[in-house]
Amino acid sequence: DGKIGYIRFDSFFGDVIAKTRAALETMRDAHTVILDLRGNGGGAGDIAPSVAAMFASSKGTLGASRFRYSTREFSYEPAPNAFTGKLIVLVDSGSASTSEVLTGALQESGRAMLIGTRTRGAVLPSLPELLPTGGMLQHVVSDFRTPKGVVLEGRGLYPDVEVKTSRADIIAGRDPVLDRAVEEASRAAR
Repeated sequence: DGKIGYIRFDSFFGDVIAKTRAALETMRDAHTVILDLRGNGGGAGDIAPSVAAMFASSKGTLGASRFRYSTREFSYEPAPNAFTGKLIVLVDSGSASTSEVLTGALQESGRAMLIGTRTRGAVLPSLPELLPTGGMLQHVVSDFRTPKGVVLEGRGLYPDVEVKTSRADIIAGRDPVLDRAVEEASRAAR
């Protein structure tokens, strides 16, 4: 009906903020936006609060990273012209790290409905270090907890509506997860 917006990106790097903002500008008449984070393995954690702000009607937090001697909260304030209609986020086992940080807070606050399958549960901030041998070691530098104190590492996020995609769906070119999201969006419009 032209009233459902759809945004998809596969990592939190590059010009995600600018492209998401531009996409939302074209969706001013939408009653629902579907944010597809399936297969999104994460990226730069500092991008997540900016994305959350584009869907916020009030200030909030995505949670906090606790380091050995300090804690860092990922807070945000509503962006100008933030989309405040219904938000549906699509997730799967490929949704990890920064995508889980964003999605976990949106789900906990009741801001977004999650549809799909459980996320990966790979959320801990880490840094890569070049070894003298030329190899690379990536090591965890902090713990992360959602606004309600939930540890997502090793647990992941459970969708509000579980929908699985089968091999037969893929072969037939069907996307039951997106279909269910459109169905939920249509219900919201009634």
